[in-house]
Amino acid sequence: MKRTADVAVVGAGIYGCAIAHALAARRVRVAMLERESEPAAGPTRRSGACTRQFYGDSRLSALSHAALELAWNRWRAFTGLRDPEADHDRCGTVVVAPPASAKGLSIIQLPPRVDAVDLFAANLRAGGVTAFETLGGPELERRFPFLRLRGLRGLWERDSGYMREPAGAARDLARAARNRNAAVTFHFARPATRVRRSGSGWSVETPAGPVECGTLILAAGAWTEYLLPVSLRRHRLRVGRVRTAFLGGLPVPHPVVCDVAGGAYFRRRGAGLFAANLAAEPATLRRPDDLDARCNRYPFAERAARARFRNLASASPAGAATIYDVNRLDGNPVVDRIAPGLHCAWLFSGHGFKFAPAVAERIAEAVVSGEAPRGLEAFAAGR
Repeated sequence: MKRTADVAVVGAGIYGCAIAHALAARRVRVAMLERESEPAAGPTRRSGACTRQFYGDSRLSALSHAALELAWNRWRAFTGLRDPEADHDRCGTVVVAPPASAKGLSIIQLPPRVDAVDLFAANLRAGGVTAFETLGGPELERRFPFLRLRGLRGLWERDSGYMREPAGAARDLARAARNRNAAVTFHFARPATRVRRSGSGWSVETPAGPVECGTLILAAGAWTEYLLPVSLRRHRLRVGRVRTAFLGGLPVPHPVVCDVAGGAYFRRRGAGLFAANLAAEPATLRRPDDLDARCNRYPFAERAARARFRNLASASPAGAATIYDVNRLDGNPVVDRIAPGLHCAWLFSGHGFKFAPAVAERIAEAVVSGEAPRGLEAFAAGR
């Protein structure tokens, strides 16, 4: 059976749901297609959901800052929900790194003789962020006595943190979209198998029949490349795995800790610790469905946590997971109108909760205006 909508959005992760929410506010008829039986059943559910603003590119710092101001730090007002599932833990973020060295830092592709903390601080200022400070060794150790920080420098962001219940954030956006606009419909267990031009619009083929729309937005994560018409598959990709580990028994509350020196980052997870590697492990997966997300232990993250946190010797492993990581070679996502009526928002691996609300607003504006997204030139498909 054919379903007709002004806009079809493929993928109900944090980006697809944020885009549906932004379009709902503009009274657009939206059909959301999701292969699983509920929102956020893929990488969004396993995300660390951190909202830090420091980047090696000031444009990314500005975009993350915009998302914090627009949505994460005012979640109830942004969604209009009295009882949201998710909320933002504004615990702050501290990034720790060694001083500049002749070798640079390969973990974040930092060239020789460039200090990571100074670079991040400069980009935060250029991106409009003011609620941060750089910390030398003694002050860093005084502020965060539960961490081992000898020989490191730090940068402290006061307004960032992480979203509790990452999947709940996507469900909140889906519910808020329906509350705002009854013409927003969600079709779960409806995988898109192919997209093609159809007259002046697009057709999305599903097992339940095609969905016809004027504008199509692909926000299906790693699956986006396989849905694009062959003539539009022009992206050189870097494929990898990000592994996460969970530890129980964390003794003290703490901010998000980005350990550039140790190659991992950490945040609270209930009464325990969520730990993940900063750099994805190379992978040779041919298709996203080849990924086995099951993972019982991740020793690297466990060792990194015990090396950085004091009093973690008795912490017990409490599970692990694997997330498919796909990026362009420059590490930045693609957000663009890549053909008339066809928009893509993907390759956000590792950046989902930093940018989603701000990117969604720009995509919604582009759909209504019929133009390419503004302010996202750094993410253009043809760059």
